[in-house]
Amino acid sequence: MDGSDFIEFASSLAARNSGPAANRSAASRAYYGAYHVAVDFLSQLGYKARSEKTHPWVQRQFKNCQSEDFVELGDLLETLHHARNVADYELHRAHADGQTHAMSCVEWAVQIRDELRRIAQSDRLETIRKEMELYRNRLGPS
Repeated sequence: MDGSDFIEFASSLAARNSGPAANRSAASRAYYGAYHVAVDFLSQLGYKARSEKTHPWVQRQFKNCQSEDFVELGDLLETLHHARNVADYELHRAHADGQTHAMSCVEWAVQIRDELRRIAQSDRLETIRKEMELYRNRLGPS
């Protein structure tokens, strides 16, 4: 089991369009799939989330890189996190009931997963590791 399993499950839920509960669940699972893929990627680089605020921490690791595509991945993960919060906690927000919202969340999760897979198999991994290390050094000891 890994994050991709959540993304695939979210995709099947969203495709069925079985109603608000299924569509909101698809948005939530899409986020968690992308989140776990991102955590696994960071783990490959030697980084482990160590606080109760893991979700923003993961987003910041990407958003504070010098590589624009990583900044965009961090922004996308943040957007997906917000969409998950709306789906799970803001039941009065009717747009989250729909298939369009669910499918958008799945598309974002797939984009994050596929891009991180591509980068993990590229020669950019060491560059990304160094960029993340620069960010962590600016923060000081944790």
